[in-house]
Amino acid sequence: MAGGFNFWPGYLINNKYLSNMDPMATISDQLRQAIAAAAKVGISRYRISQKTGVEQSALSRFVHGKQGLDLSSIDRLAAFLELQLVKTPRSEKGR
Repeated sequence: MAGGFNFWPGYLINNKYLSNMDPMATISDQLRQAIAAAAKVGISRYRISQKTGVEQSALSRFVHGKQGLDLSSIDRLAAFLELQLVKTPRSEKGR
């Protein structure tokens, strides 16, 4: 992924629109899923962009996996989408 942060698995994003998230998915992938889930309940990427201050073009590049986001943008997206970062327990195999 170009620029931004490539998050490691082992953290799970929780929010009211998501269920059954894969704890081995990266935080970036989970955030993309949260944005897609928001769209399914009528929250467009345009609205997300307007409410968070994350440029619509940057949001589009992120959603399509072409660019990462800085932590400030991730924080604003997480706050708007009501996301919570939760550490998941490691399996015995992963230790």
